[in-house]
Amino acid sequence: MGSLNEDLEKYQDEYYSKADLKAGIKLAMRMSVEFLGYAGAIALSFQLLAIASGVLSPIGLAIGPVVMAKLALNAGQSYSRLSTKERKQVRAFIKWINTGFNL
Repeated sequence: MGSLNEDLEKYQDEYYSKADLKAGIKLAMRMSVEFLGYAGAIALSFQLLAIASGVLSPIGLAIGPVVMAKLALNAGQSYSRLSTKERKQVRAFIKWINTGFNL
């Protein structure tokens, strides 16, 4: 098992479904409660899930680069403890935020 960065490179052409992305968002939010607080993680989760579902446009999204960087860092730190399926879901989430909310 590699680190998140190693796996992102190794699986750079991997296909992710919307279900993978939504599960990845939920995992990332669960891992981020510590620095966002419970209410913050829930609110951000709803925003990200709405974008992933096509209900909300990411244009003008009030999520700063610092929060996104913390989400990615936190996901990376917890990555090695996840199951194979959950690791794929986190990769989907990280790829999604790194590509400007496009998969």
